Amino acid sequence: MSQCQPCDSEGEPLPSTELNEAWKLANAPKNDKFQYTHFAHKINSFDTTPKKLLASDSRLRPDRHALEQGDLSKAGFEKSREANMAFANTAACTLLLVSKYGCQIYPFFYLWIQYFG
Repeated sequence: MSQCQPCDSEGEPLPSTELNEAWKLANAPKNDKFQYTHFAHKINSFDTTPKKLLASDSRLRPDRHALEQGDLSKAGFEKSREANMAFANTAACTLLLVSKYGCQIYPFFYLWIQYFG
């Protein structure tokens, strides 16, 4: 629970005012292993998602799915695999740019060059 009280310009409570409840934390859902609020469960649920998800939506990641199923070993493996793939893609892109321009430039700069010419 969070409380507030009217204050003057110096931040001191005004005389004859009382603390007011600003908000109150709701009870956590039962059997919640992640300690999420009801709101967090709702926005992360497949029941409330749009019909077409972006490929980058984290709800589609295999490491997240394994974690939700309680398989920590598989979740760790998938997370590591994804990180290695991202690193390999960045390294390959950097090598391509070095071979094309003769020096290392950042991938976003390459995209800017391609777009604006």
